[in-house]
Amino acid sequence: MTVPINIEVGGAELLDRIEPLWIQLRGYHVALSANFGSQMAAATFDQRKQGLLTKSDGGGMHVALAGSPGSSDLVGYCVTLFDRQKTGEIESIYVHDSVRGKGIGERLIDIAMRWLDEHRISKRVVIAAFENQRVMHLYERFGFKPRLIQMEWHNGGDAEREDA
Repeated sequence: MTVPINIEVGGAELLDRIEPLWIQLRGYHVALSANFGSQMAAATFDQRKQGLLTKSDGGGMHVALAGSPGSSDLVGYCVTLFDRQKTGEIESIYVHDSVRGKGIGERLIDIAMRWLDEHRISKRVVIAAFENQRVMHLYERFGFKPRLIQMEWHNGGDAEREDA
């Protein structure tokens, strides 16, 4: 079931408006991650914003904001970029849990994919946290397929080592 939604699109000038939702996204991933929660919790929005600006330098950035009609409150966002090598990436996407499953994420990804089409970006990636398996079906509907599993080890990470 889809819900009425207003979409505002732009570039890097819209990044500051996603901060409250990005903080919710960070909390979602902290709660989901058994192994890297403290690392995620330590991340700041300013660090994430600077990383997005750096990665898109020489390429392009597209920000789509989803809001309820008649309200200034945002319920979702999607940040998409392409780099100097012309690789497009859905860098960050979040839909508030109160409206999740109502077609907003799908609409945001569709807008992102059309923006990449307009810029003739044929190589596209999306990186999702391993623990966030429930989002995989959404990406697969847009033609994304699993390719790699990246494993990390961090000294002093969240997970305790279990010796047999």
